[in-house]
Amino acid sequence: MSGKRGKRSSFDTDEEEVPQIILNENDSAGGDYGPPKRRTCCSPLLIILMVVVVLTAVGFLVYYFVFQPDEAVKSLPTSPTSPTSPTSPTSKTTPSPTPLSPTPVDPSSKLALENLCSDENTEGKMQSVLNLEEEIIIIEAVNFRNNNEEMAFGLYEQLLTDMDDVEVLFQMELPDWDMGLFTKFKNGQVFRDDFLNNDEMQSIVSSRKQIQNSKMWATTLSSDVPAMYPELIGPTGSPDRLLFHGITFTEPNGREKVAIFDEATKELKSENNYFTLGWFDVAATCIGEEDKYDQFRIESMRSIAEYANVFSDEIWVPASKQRTEGSDLTVSFTDFVKDWTKISNMYN
Repeated sequence: MSGKRGKRSSFDTDEEEVPQIILNENDSAGGDYGPPKRRTCCSPLLIILMVVVVLTAVGFLVYYFVFQPDEAVKSLPTSPTSPTSPTSPTSKTTPSPTPLSPTPVDPSSKLALENLCSDENTEGKMQSVLNLEEEIIIIEAVNFRNNNEEMAFGLYEQLLTDMDDVEVLFQMELPDWDMGLFTKFKNGQVFRDDFLNNDEMQSIVSSRKQIQNSKMWATTLSSDVPAMYPELIGPTGSPDRLLFHGITFTEPNGREKVAIFDEATKELKSENNYFTLGWFDVAATCIGEEDKYDQFRIESMRSIAEYANVFSDEIWVPASKQRTEGSDLTVSFTDFVKDWTKISNMYN
């Protein structure tokens, strides 16, 4: 914060005038002194020069920070997966989830997905999820209109808890939703055969689908954190708050810009006990608008005081600029979560 400029002192002079030497036409001090003159503190020319200098300095600062914003990020590290990054092989590319293989419309898969997903999401990417051999994490956000919907969801959650090869990872209250639920399935086959096509579960799954105000995404766990940002992996502990991020990357290189932010801030976050519990790449949408989000993240902070320390570091502002430019701010969000029943650490 800039301080106040001190008020210049003024002094009264008496009637006695202070003589000064007045040079003659030949710039010689050898002539007559001439009439005495009163000395002033500053000449008009000097004041004009000072104003010009100040305005020039202000103009330079405005030009530097407004018209040359990229200069502020020259000290940031490049993306750890950028071809120009000095710390990674040139063969690496921008971090991204493994793309799903194209899947022809399969009537039996469509029928299975109709038990849970909205009608417009029973083909395409969601059918490809059923063929994944890796773990699938289903992320749900739900608002209950009445007690019946809340009871139906309770039965649905209990069903998931009792299943083999299925694990509830996160259960929490989100700012705009009554419930946020993250559930891990061993693979696509378990999700399809043991869950969607299980006759004993049809009524419960069908009741879940009838909840009108809800969203559901099929995701996979990102490997970028252990591969490139291991500093972000820490103990689960007993955090003061969680942060839930939904990110839509801008085209064409938004993911790379966000990666620059992650690389620049990983040590700063770690030093202040600000860790990542999981990054989840969206593979498909089961309920809701397709292709709205690219990735969800959950982070933990041990204390508000340590979290505040992050923002005072000189690297945070230029790094955040990269994250802002790489995210579609009309869709992306960050929510603070303070109430949860269960949390997990996907990398520990």
